[in-house]
Amino acid sequence: GLLLAPRWTSRAAEEADYGWLAALDVPTVLMERRPRRGSALHALDSVCSDHWYGAHLAVEHLTGLGHRRIVFATRDDSPTARTLRAAFAEIAEAHPLVESW
Repeated sequence: GLLLAPRWTSRAAEEADYGWLAALDVPTVLMERRPRRGSALHALDSVCSDHWYGAHLAVEHLTGLGHRRIVFATRDDSPTARTLRAAFAEIAEAHPLVESW
């Protein structure tokens, strides 16, 4: 079997991998990537972390320790950074104990 975490930062990058990924003759699972619905790769198995829940757990842990101001830092070139930032922003904004983020 093959576990893959492609570095797709755009639709074009994903589409560029269609040919060789679709031609693989071993069981393949995409990790931390979800091909677009209807795309040539959508039939591949894929698994992703629950980033929203992870951010929720982190904020709960920090506020449980008494922290009220939280800084969240991610790399710009991480494919999951947008998802993590959006989850953290939603959670921190709604959390009654977070004063600043």
